[in-house]
Amino acid sequence: MEARYFRYQYENTQDGILQSGCIWDRRVDKKTTYLYAAGEYAGIPRIARDQEKKWGRKAPETILDIFVLGAYTVPYICRLLEILQEQGVRTVVLPYIPPMIRMNMMTYLEKNGTTDRELQRFLGAPYSYLKEQGVENIYLLYGNGQMLPREQDNLLEGHYFERVDRRIQEMVTEMEGVFIPVYYAGYIVENQWLYYFGTYGVEMQMNTGVKLELDTITMFTGPQYARNREMECMFTTKVFTREQHCNIQIKEEYETCALKCLYRNDYDMLKKHMDSKHEMLRVGLLNLGNVNLNTSLKNVIARYGSVVEQVRGISVPNSGKEAFWNEKLLSVFTGTDLEYYICACDKNTGDKVIRDIAMSSAYNRFINVNEEFAYCFSGYLVEK
Repeated sequence: MEARYFRYQYENTQDGILQSGCIWDRRVDKKTTYLYAAGEYAGIPRIARDQEKKWGRKAPETILDIFVLGAYTVPYICRLLEILQEQGVRTVVLPYIPPMIRMNMMTYLEKNGTTDRELQRFLGAPYSYLKEQGVENIYLLYGNGQMLPREQDNLLEGHYFERVDRRIQEMVTEMEGVFIPVYYAGYIVENQWLYYFGTYGVEMQMNTGVKLELDTITMFTGPQYARNREMECMFTTKVFTREQHCNIQIKEEYETCALKCLYRNDYDMLKKHMDSKHEMLRVGLLNLGNVNLNTSLKNVIARYGSVVEQVRGISVPNSGKEAFWNEKLLSVFTGTDLEYYICACDKNTGDKVIRDIAMSSAYNRFINVNEEFAYCFSGYLVEK
């Protein structure tokens, strides 16, 4: 069928959100793949690499189009380095982290017996390292740029990031000792799909007593054209396990693959957004990284207000730590559509967070993703 197919997966991972996506416009046979990675900010940071290289499962001969480093954590930086070596990446979006903090990370790694040369090279000079690896577009983000208009139909394909003002750029150049371009968070339109970014400061109290100022990147992703009156939509969700080896790549025999999947598994069929009361189809995701909703919720709502009606899945910040949670987020997504709150649950996940989500509305779904369980959203859009 001549349609736009899409698949989102929250992958099996230990302590963070790893969300991969594949968009295939079969009408012009064009695919776009992306990976959003945000490891947990913790008092004792995890520094061990994950042994199984199954994150963002892709055919090794294909280049990853977009990699978003939502949080500056070692295992997820290592995954970026692995993908650069194995496949290559066209565009990397990551927070600008000052050299003093990167130096502290290197010192911590050395004290704990980690001396990975590639990781040290990256932490020493991220921009130069990514350039050497052949990355075409590098967006180091510092602060937020202009907000998207509520009407996105007329946005042109391309990358839209404003350079930071002169004062900030001079400060960065002085700290780095060399000029590297830094940008305000913006957006990308590729293959008629929107990737809209925000960046927020996070204060972390480490177990050593040191306070670190880190940034995290948030991202909305969804179709550029998603008006109910113009589109027919098929949209389903399901749980899958590590053993099921669900692949993010959409293959040409998609319909057969999808039917087999639905035939053999329990799943949710999402159709409420197709009734006449909805202007927009609700087929987007809002990945919140490690944003502290107690300090930044107002700014997050303001930035993503133009796409709220399109959000179906929301990642819970920083593995659901109570210190990062604000139940007022739930009031933004009220109604009778199912909303999915995806959380990388571990020992730090707060009971209150789970209760707030599960008990505030019967239409809320709390989804636990971890080393064993993962979650898939998939569907297609067809013009009426």
